[in-house]
Amino acid sequence: MSRNKILRFIFGMLIVIFIGGVVFYYRVPILDTVDPYLTRLLYNLNYQLEQYSPCQKPLTFRLGAIDPKFKLSNSQVISAVNQASAIWSKAISRQLFAYATTSGEIKIDFVYDYRQETTDKLKKLGIVVETSQKSYEDLKVQYDSLKSEYQSAKAQLDQMISIFTQQEQAYNTQVNQWNQRGGAPKNIYDQLNQTKASLDAQLAAINDKTSQVNPLIDNLNTEGDALNQLIDQLNLNVQKYNTTGAAAGKEFQEGVYIQDETGRRIEVYEFNSQIQLVRLLTHELGHALGLEHSTGTQDIMYYLNEAGNEKPTANDLTALKAKCNIK
Repeated sequence: MSRNKILRFIFGMLIVIFIGGVVFYYRVPILDTVDPYLTRLLYNLNYQLEQYSPCQKPLTFRLGAIDPKFKLSNSQVISAVNQASAIWSKAISRQLFAYATTSGEIKIDFVYDYRQETTDKLKKLGIVVETSQKSYEDLKVQYDSLKSEYQSAKAQLDQMISIFTQQEQAYNTQVNQWNQRGGAPKNIYDQLNQTKASLDAQLAAINDKTSQVNPLIDNLNTEGDALNQLIDQLNLNVQKYNTTGAAAGKEFQEGVYIQDETGRRIEVYEFNSQIQLVRLLTHELGHALGLEHSTGTQDIMYYLNEAGNEKPTANDLTALKAKCNIK
């Protein structure tokens, strides 16, 4: 090997070592810059492959966080998901989902917030709300009746407080005046004691009345929240209900399927029965298969969870077969 070739080889090696050293030294910021793009690229490639053939192998699911306030065991959740997945699988005689303890592609979380809290409160009141116009109208009648009861009780309480406040101010004025004079005569002193006893009795009555009004406020807020949720779900063109001491107009979803760079997951927020939970999971698993919302009110993939059917409709089957390339 000639001297020039040796020098070029050594020079080339030095450049490679230098570049390698720079890359190693700045490896953390370089990875931080490149990683999001690689993640996005891999996500898009994986998504396109699944969209091309989503039914060639079962999609696997695993359990995520299940808030204990739902009072559901892991086995109960797995059972509900299996029931939901079986509805799709039986429709085309092909296993579409399978439970994988820790490696499942789809994570299922149960997130407890104001949505399920409202449902639980309604259950305690003996009210079960379905996602339907009739349920909205029935609840509105109950709400209006409860609101009338609350307004009447609140008016009585306000009057009691007003009378008490005036009499208490007059009493305090008299007491201060006699204290400045060195004390009241016995007959005045006895009268003041009688007034004080009357004020104490009025205050006790106010506290009792308040204890009656507060539950009415809680129940009114609960029903108002439920009505606002139904307004969102049914897309009703009506004004939302103002609640006492609470913000109205919260966005409502029973559950949602999410697929992004972090992976796939189903988040369950609210259900009032096991049947509704299975229907909800069936709907979200449909999204996991790539199915979109449909327009048929009886379809599993209808955007509202109000249908009573427990098997796919003709619309659902057509969409599913198209996704699975079944003629």
